[in-house]
Amino acid sequence: TAHALQLLQSTFRVPVIGVLEPGVEATLADPACQRVGIIGTEGTIRSSAYQYSLAMRRPDLRIHAAATPLLVPFIEEGWTEHPALKAVLRDYLKPLLDKGVDTLVLACTHYPLLIPVLKKMLGGKIRLVDSASTCAAHVRSLLDSHDLRRAAKSKPSLEIYLTDLSEKAEVMVRRFLGDDAGKVKKAVL
Repeated sequence: TAHALQLLQSTFRVPVIGVLEPGVEATLADPACQRVGIIGTEGTIRSSAYQYSLAMRRPDLRIHAAATPLLVPFIEEGWTEHPALKAVLRDYLKPLLDKGVDTLVLACTHYPLLIPVLKKMLGGKIRLVDSASTCAAHVRSLLDSHDLRRAAKSKPSLEIYLTDLSEKAEVMVRRFLGDDAGKVKKAVL
């Protein structure tokens, strides 16, 4: 979480990348951005980390945040097209839309799975900023700038370790990563 990032960055000698800063940079990359809506978990919104970071760089920006705690359970159940999810999304987004947001920051790594339904609901009128994808692009850029990206001589492999290895957890991994999810194993601590 955003709370632990500074501690981790000061503790380890390797770069520790958070999702917040790349998401903020992507949000501010569009000079037409004037009114930003942020949706995230209760903890993320309560921390005000996104709000603070945006306001420090652009004091003129109008920032509106909404905790959206019911979205993660819907996503984890695979109900990203379910009518109940759409009703909940409408309720969560209405106050932000009423404030005229032109950009919506998805401040949770689960929320990229909502992009298709959000695009349908918003009709392309509001720019979506996916903090997870912007973080991945930032990591790729960092690897490139330090010449650390490995040449694809062989197919890369991925091993995922989870402390809670259940059938549901494995389904979630596949939902997020698709067929390239690799091996999912139990982490023994």
